[in-house]
Amino acid sequence: MLSRLVIEGALSHDQAAVLQQRFDELAPLLKALRSPIQPLHGDAHLNNVLGGRWNDWEDTCLGPVGWDAACLIAGRHGTEPQRAAHAAAGLRLDPGELGLWVEARRLQITVWRAFSSPPAPTPR
Repeated sequence: MLSRLVIEGALSHDQAAVLQQRFDELAPLLKALRSPIQPLHGDAHLNNVLGGRWNDWEDTCLGPVGWDAACLIAGRHGTEPQRAAHAAAGLRLDPGELGLWVEARRLQITVWRAFSSPPAPTPR
């Protein structure tokens, strides 16, 4: 995906290299956590709650609960509502482990935003 984003001009080569390096550093740390696997929403941010119920289920999967916890915390709704949602969800994780998941989610968000942004106009 990062190579594609560089080719399309959504990321510079240097930006993609920094993202890839951090993905490569985080992957073994996350794998070493040996977190229990359970059903996840997969994209559990506050935009996916309507009337107190989850919606937007296309990312539902099996995985570590840290991913859903990170999705609640790493969004763009501001620290206070995101932390309140995390506390209300009752997802208890070691703060260091949660920090790794939040960083992974923020990396994913960075790549998704580059992917979903309209391409820059071509100069004439």
